[in-house]
Amino acid sequence: ITNKTDYEVPGVLVSVVYYKDGKIVGGSTERLNSIPAKEKVSFNIQNRSGFNGYDEYEVYAIVES
Repeated sequence: ITNKTDYEVPGVLVSVVYYKDGKIVGGSTERLNSIPAKEKVSFNIQNRSGFNGYDEYEVYAIVES
């Protein structure tokens, strides 16, 4: 995740939604700690939904307010 602003972002929720044949089959969400201004942070999300065999996924990042 890249923070392109001049301000620290205090917290970010990152969600991954998994799809199989165009249908949602699961998802996972993790909270990241703050992201300094103009910095990048990496993240890992473990699949906790007990499924496998997905063929597509989308990643969403939301700043906590």
